[in-house]
Amino acid sequence: MLVYACKRGSGCQGLRRLSFTRRCAERAANVRGMTIVAVDNVGIGLKMFWGRLLAFPKQRPGATNMIVGTMLTPLADFNIQMAEGQGWKPIRTLLFVGFGVCQAAMQWLVYVKLFAWM
Repeated sequence: MLVYACKRGSGCQGLRRLSFTRRCAERAANVRGMTIVAVDNVGIGLKMFWGRLLAFPKQRPGATNMIVGTMLTPLADFNIQMAEGQGWKPIRTLLFVGFGVCQAAMQWLVYVKLFAWM
């Protein structure tokens, strides 16, 4: 659960994120002289499988990019292998898995890191 707090009497100019359970966030806010102003409901429903699965891309975008990039490349190659009619070649699929990892890593570096830097 993401809990947001700000200094008391500051008009919420310095909004800070406290990533704890609500009880721990309330204690931390009291010790720091802060007031809890908002609770992000990302954590709600995470106890269920589908809630965790649907929240995964938002919580871990880098891992999501690697999983999607790594899996789509060999699946596309598998589709072509079946269309060619020569059967499945596992070595060729493993080579495309390696290519998918490299491609996903380069996409993350270029589109997320490099473009954010520019």
